Amino acid sequence: MEHTLPLLRGKVMPPPLPEIFLDRPRLDMSIQSRLDALPVLMVCATAGAGKTTAVRSALKNDERTAWLTIDAADASPGRLLTYIAAALAPFAAEVPELVKLALSSQAPHGEVAGLLIEALVGESRTTLVLDQLDRIADHANALDVIDHLMRFAPSNVRIILISRNAVTFPSSAVPGSERLDFLIDRELAFTQDEAGVALDIAGGSTDDIDAVMESTGGWVVGVLFAGTTAKPIKLALQPEIDPLHAYLWTHVLQGLDDELREFAISTSLLAAVDAPRAAALGLERTEGFLTELRAHRIPAVWVPGGKTVRYHPVLRDYLLVLLERRPRADVVALKVRFGKLLASEGFLIEATEELLSVAAYDQALPYAEQAIGTLIDRRDYDVADRWLDALAGHGQAALSPLTTAELMLAVAREEYWRGVRIADQLEALGQREALARSSSNAAAMMIWCYYHACRTDDITRVLTVAQDGPELEAARYLLTLIDEEPANPFPSSTAGVYVDGLVLRLRYWRGELAAASAPTANPATDAVVAPWRVAALRAVGELDEAHRLYERAQAAGVLTAGLRAVVGAELFTDMGREDDARSCIAQGRAEARRNGSVVWDLFSQLTEAKLELRLKHDPLRARQILEALERHESSRAYQSTAEQIDVWQGLCHLILREYESARVRLRRAMDSMRVSGRVLELPIAAVYLAEAAWHCGDEKTSDLASDIALAAARQQGTDEVILRALREFPEVLSRRLDGLATSDTDWHRLGSRILNGESRKVLSSTVIVQLHEFGNPKILIGGAEAKPRIAKCYELLAYLASVGSMTATRPQLLDALFDGRDTNTSRSYLRQVVHQLRSVLPDGVGPFMSSDTIGLAEHVSVESDARRFEQVAQRARSNDPRARLEEIQAALPILGLGDYLPKAKSEWFEGRRAEIQGVSVALRLESAQLAFDLGAYAQADDFAASVLADEPLREVAWRLRMRTASALGSYDDVLLKYTECVTALAAIGTQPARETKALLDQLR
Repeated sequence: MEHTLPLLRGKVMPPPLPEIFLDRPRLDMSIQSRLDALPVLMVCATAGAGKTTAVRSALKNDERTAWLTIDAADASPGRLLTYIAAALAPFAAEVPELVKLALSSQAPHGEVAGLLIEALVGESRTTLVLDQLDRIADHANALDVIDHLMRFAPSNVRIILISRNAVTFPSSAVPGSERLDFLIDRELAFTQDEAGVALDIAGGSTDDIDAVMESTGGWVVGVLFAGTTAKPIKLALQPEIDPLHAYLWTHVLQGLDDELREFAISTSLLAAVDAPRAAALGLERTEGFLTELRAHRIPAVWVPGGKTVRYHPVLRDYLLVLLERRPRADVVALKVRFGKLLASEGFLIEATEELLSVAAYDQALPYAEQAIGTLIDRRDYDVADRWLDALAGHGQAALSPLTTAELMLAVAREEYWRGVRIADQLEALGQREALARSSSNAAAMMIWCYYHACRTDDITRVLTVAQDGPELEAARYLLTLIDEEPANPFPSSTAGVYVDGLVLRLRYWRGELAAASAPTANPATDAVVAPWRVAALRAVGELDEAHRLYERAQAAGVLTAGLRAVVGAELFTDMGREDDARSCIAQGRAEARRNGSVVWDLFSQLTEAKLELRLKHDPLRARQILEALERHESSRAYQSTAEQIDVWQGLCHLILREYESARVRLRRAMDSMRVSGRVLELPIAAVYLAEAAWHCGDEKTSDLASDIALAAARQQGTDEVILRALREFPEVLSRRLDGLATSDTDWHRLGSRILNGESRKVLSSTVIVQLHEFGNPKILIGGAEAKPRIAKCYELLAYLASVGSMTATRPQLLDALFDGRDTNTSRSYLRQVVHQLRSVLPDGVGPFMSSDTIGLAEHVSVESDARRFEQVAQRARSNDPRARLEEIQAALPILGLGDYLPKAKSEWFEGRRAEIQGVSVALRLESAQLAFDLGAYAQADDFAASVLADEPLREVAWRLRMRTASALGSYDDVLLKYTECVTALAAIGTQPARETKALLDQLR
């Protein structure tokens, strides 16, 4: 289901500069220089301090400036992301669609923020301004979105946050941190000279400028209004009276007559006030009042043409306070008209919020029914819940879109008990089937909840009458896990990211491991399915990558009952981490029971039995768990669950030598899997059956089962599952090999892998980072390439790899990477390089900045091609010259890939290239001598010639070429090499050394 509503375009437009505008170059330069030093600037000052104007002025010549004016409704993170994407759309047109897809796929808000901001990576510098951040300062989820923007912003993106109060982010960014700087009241305040110029522009008096400055401290609003008002400033205020409001009342609103003041208060609901919109609020003489208002100097900006005004936020806030002091009935009537105006303009969410704020439930209901789908699509669940609570009992409960929304919320939050309760209540009212007929989405949500409750009869009844649609199609795929009926092939693409994500998960459960473990082409889909790729990656033996993705899902807070109880538990079991596996099972099972998921509860028990078999090798304990599981009334409700029970019970029987019982269980499981096409555990079941049948004397079934296991492995696209089972029962493999006439079969290939000791990768305590510096540089972690967007990341890692401690001081890095330039710009760039490199390496690897030191974590090892090359030269010459020559020959081809970090231009890297060139020459000279000693004269001459091509003054190489010519019986070539040596040395005005001349005489 797709829901699209218009956006308030005024929120994403940079505000115009005010009519009374003072150019302040010192502030412009301060803001720009701070952004050059650090990527994030928070402009934090009191209301009326000129924050917005200062930033707008500093960026007036920056064409790539995205601006979002935040309001209280942006506390909903989905809405906030949607508006940030809209603000950035002029510079990255794909961003709004990317955010929409990611949110509708149920991706975490923080992850969506990262995808959004990383889409801006490129050459052009872009500035994102978030104004009025204080409106959401108390909402942790919204601040988490901003925090992710700051953390994942590429080096070409700058972020400015404007707020009345200092804001603490989840990552605890503070002044002086490596990414955030502050601009506060003191610098924003007018100097005395600026105050005088501003008053001249505003038509005020500068006669008493000293008194104005003394009383206001340079506060911008205070200077402008105190200095342009005939009345002296005398404020004897009670502590509870806001001094800003007092200023506005004294110097702005008292200058308006009563009717005009009431017009301003009434229209404060509008972000932009014009005559037609004011009239829609029920106001009269709107054009006349706007003309009168134009004649007064108030804190506001008039849109060119003079017919639309935007009140300054400080004034508008005060007008709204005054509005709330009116009789309640008047406020309600005005807000109802405002809500209807918003709805007529298409802003249904905003309209609903306004109407609910005054308890106008009947008027809010039709708008809420149309808009709530958008809230759920962008995962603003808290707002949707609040609407549902407020509107409970209003409208037609069964067929209202609000009922569908409540079902969607239940599934999104995995509160399956809640979805079952709603569906059962509808059934009791005789309205469940009617809702299913009217909405494919509602039918799919009910089926999903009933699936987790193992209510097969209810699933069938809903499915029988349900309206077709993409959501229902996804539910049908889910049902392929229930019975023995063969499933239709999954489509290559579906109608939406939500369905795509579900299909990719089901590929794993049906055993399509190669497809399920591959990353998707769509980053929005990948953000959703990445946690479930953990399961497939584990199954195909990629434990390092599976563990990395699992930790990322854990950090993002998206681990569900199934991800913990099954995926995480099996991953840690394979890694040999028993305590972590048992913790996952316990947590996942508890969550499954809270959420009403019988399915995950049952699977948690299956996972526990596997742990006892694989880690503890305890078939008796595993049998106890499985027998308790089988006593559950729903244990065989779904055939996929029954198959797994039979597989692991069969293994218990097999280990305990109860071969006939094992054969019965395993044959039943294998036949069911083959009919239904569920091959996830089929290679395991078939190998176990092959072993059990052989012990029962049934060689025919044993051979058939082993062939079925091999065919299932081909379907899975991986050998890892069948290899696991064959390592447990290698006799199955031996028996198959004994009966084969040729030696190039798949069975021989599997046997070779087992005999060579290949096993699954297990995450070690050391994280290995591979750095390839020659030619096109690459960084690899676990075989996967990490691609930093800043080229100097490769230089930073190369420098750290070149020192044994993997650490360096800031001056050392400034010297190496920036030729010793220690400026604000170079220090800022170095911080960005550190941040960018850390963002593409696994969590906990670094590099980290501590005081004046930058380095990698202690458990990190960098395997550098350059260091490995140097280590070949540093090793002592072997007693076996042939082995040494082969070692050098294996090392030299790396130089053929290209220069060492060819784009690095600093003096340090030029020196480093010279060092590596020296190592190369030394190794080639050593190879030439080794080849000569071994009688490989032509090879020796080739090595010596390659040295002279780079360093023609190396007489030792000339002498070696003379010897090789002599050994090959060509005295003419001896003379030729000597002559070439003389010519090369003559270029610098010298002659061959005595040793070279003596050699010539000797070789005659």
